Order: sequence, then C-alpha cells, then structure tokens
Amino acid sequence: MELWEMARAGDDDAFRALADDLWPVVYRVAYRYLGDAGEAEDVAQEALTQAWARLHTFRGQSRFSTWVLAIALNLARSAARKPRLRLAAELETPRETGPSAEDAFFAREEAARLEQALMALPPLWRAAIECVAVQGLSYSEAAKVLSVPVSTLRNWIHRARIRLREAWGDSRPAARPPVLPEIREVEA
Repeated sequence: MELWEMARAGDDDAFRALADDLWPVVYRVAYRYLGDAGEAEDVAQEALTQAWARLHTFRGQSRFSTWVLAIALNLARSAARKPRLRLAAELETPRETGPSAEDAFFAREEAARLEQALMALPPLWRAAIECVAVQGLSYSEAAKVLSVPVSTLRNWIHRARIRLREAWGDSRPAARPPVLPEIREVEA
C-alpha cells in the first residue's frame, strides 16, 4: 500500500510523510512561478492543505506528486493574478563550500545570473523548466501538471532555452548556462 493510500485511509502520519517529502518540490515550483519567497511559501502550504482536504478525489491515475504539483500551480496562477506589492525577488545563493573564496564568489555570481535569467522568463515557461529540468518529470507528467498539451510544453521549453541562451550572451546551442541541466526528453 502506498503512502497516499494509507493517508486516504486516515493515517495522518502517512500524509505528514508525504507532505515532508513534497514540500521542497512544491515550494520550488511555486517560487519559480511567482518569484516571491513569501508568496511561494503560502502557496505551497495551501497546496498541501488542499491536497489533504481533497485526498479522497485522487484516483491514482498519475503520480501523487504530479497531482499535488498541479494543485500548487493552479494556486500560484491565482496568486499571480491578485494585485500585490512586488518586492525585489530574493536570490538564494549557494553556501560557500568551494575550495576558495574566489570560487564561491563566482559560483554565487553565476547562480544569481541564472536566477535573474530564469525570473525574466514568462511564469509558465519557468514552471515548465522547473518541472522537467529540476524535478525530473517526464514531458507528459509536466504537461499534466501545467494542464497543457505535450506539444505546448515542448514549445515553452524550447523557447525558454533560446531566451536563456540569449540572456547568457551567446546564441550558439552549446552556450547554455553551465548550471542549468540539459533538458532531454526521455519518452518517445
């Protein structure tokens, strides 16, 4: 029996375990869409709360994480439509674990540059990149999360990669940002 089935049967600890596992993923998807850490945290919390309340509606036709990410993305879309005071996006920098302070500085600079390039993308393109490149969802799973056809998802990722390469200052295919993982489709 899977954790979601145990949770649906009334096991609170099973749902807590699911929520603990999914929190970072749900938060990152919300953050990539909204660009605001506080709003992303609110959306992630609400997504998990709604998943708990609507657990009886989950049929198991997709992965549980895909279902929760779809809830989170819908909440992020709603949050993005609400008027709000926008503050500068918070940039999270990697900890200084490099061999030298200079290497750590350049790693932070590169991460900040990538974050800035990602935040300049349209929200749905960012969400597509997050789902496929960072979360490792297949194209069909990511398309379900984003509620779009797979062809649309492919288009968004293609255009996002072009825009990221342009932001990186080079239009050659090999000139992708070094910290952005290569996006490869794993299904035929």
